[in-house]
Amino acid sequence: MRKLPLKQVICVTAASVLMSGCSSVVQQIQETTGNEIRKVEESKASAPTEIKSKQVVKEIHASPGPHTKIADILQDPGKGSFSGDSFNQSKVYQALDQMPIGLERDAAFQYLLGLLGENYKQLVTVYDDVEMVDLQEQARVLSEIAKDHQEKPLTAEEQAAIHAGAVKNNQILFLIDASRSMGKDLQGKRKIEWIKDALTQATKAIPKGTQVHVRMFGKEGGVDDKDPGQSCKDTSLLYSGVEWTAPVWSKSMTRLESKEGWNPVGLAIQEGTKDLSAHKEKSYENRVVLITDGVDKCNTNPNQQAKQLSESDLHAAINVISFGSNLQEEKQVSSIAGQSGGEFISIKNGEKLTKALQSVTKEIRQMDSPWQVRALEKSEKTFQNTRDQLKDQHQKLSEVTKNEQEHLEAANEYIYNQSKIEKTDYERIGQWIDQRYEQVDGHIQKQYKKSDGKLRKDWLSQVDNLEKSWDKTNPKNTPNTFAEKKTEILGDAK
Repeated sequence: MRKLPLKQVICVTAASVLMSGCSSVVQQIQETTGNEIRKVEESKASAPTEIKSKQVVKEIHASPGPHTKIADILQDPGKGSFSGDSFNQSKVYQALDQMPIGLERDAAFQYLLGLLGENYKQLVTVYDDVEMVDLQEQARVLSEIAKDHQEKPLTAEEQAAIHAGAVKNNQILFLIDASRSMGKDLQGKRKIEWIKDALTQATKAIPKGTQVHVRMFGKEGGVDDKDPGQSCKDTSLLYSGVEWTAPVWSKSMTRLESKEGWNPVGLAIQEGTKDLSAHKEKSYENRVVLITDGVDKCNTNPNQQAKQLSESDLHAAINVISFGSNLQEEKQVSSIAGQSGGEFISIKNGEKLTKALQSVTKEIRQMDSPWQVRALEKSEKTFQNTRDQLKDQHQKLSEVTKNEQEHLEAANEYIYNQSKIEKTDYERIGQWIDQRYEQVDGHIQKQYKKSDGKLRKDWLSQVDNLEKSWDKTNPKNTPNTFAEKKTEILGDAK
């Protein structure tokens, strides 16, 4: 029986599926899936399948091959037309109705993969993409702040004010992404509305006497997606004050609206640095919280601006809250936190945003703690946040593999019930589907365990470094608050 070349679309006329002439549904499904029909046997229900002498040749994206070994599956560049988020049951059934009768079993399996097979070559890179921000940079920034404290130590009055819930001469800057993506719906409410509510709750809880700044970026854009307009050139200071009052705050929040602009994160950091510098003489500590859901598309060098800020005499780390971003965007914005010694927190729903903001603003009340203890607590939060991010991505990938198995099994059942394949082929294809799932699932479980172990190992290494620094700089007869905090944290981070 004649075998047809890979990546060719053939116009097949079959009595059971043909509508008219050479407008073959088989041709259409091949163009969609990239399946290779290697052998077409005689139909049991109609006249023999006839192959036209003229073949229509067209390059198409390859579908996954009928592999069952993990090494081959991970190297296969193909992807099914209705895999993942593209799954559409009715269209899959339509495509299966168009499937020729009598394909060899491996060709039939590949046909199913051409519709529903995932590209694991791309998906499994998720474990390499989740990384902790630089823990050593976090510690460096806090040690620099400690040096400033030594030069200008807290007075007894200031220490008492901290414990009483009031902290003078501190600044916190919120940089809020208000570009077009923040106008999108998330759980029945626009992202920008979630931010307003969370920001209001968080600022209410900030200790009295703290200078609070809120700067928005992502203003009105140009006439189309290719024209950023003024959005890459301007940011807006919405609020700046020490005494939090509801009327003034509410008026500021009415100006915080999603615009049709781009997001110049680097420019926002640069302008925010000026906000902090304007009160530098009165400022004891400075911190920045960036809330965004995308990357800088205005070429304003956010990483460079973040590094310059942390290395300046302001010593301000940037804590980044990624709000509803995808993994690729998260990897880019997390580098801003890494460059400045800040934290990176990934948030996927609105309810957790308030908690995330409260977590990063809590630092204001910890300014009288030794820097090693503060670095220990911050590193533990970073470890847990990164671990949660890894777990979230792993669960998503596990769901993808399980959905693929279920969809392939249903498709195999369907073509068997439609008498497209024999029972022996149906059973063998079912075994291949199970083998594919077991191999992939086993691989991703190992990768997850390996990545989680690496995160923990890197974090524990930093804990050891901080402990050595503590032992080096603190006399043995002083209370070992670091050891106490370490015991508490290690117990919580099992």
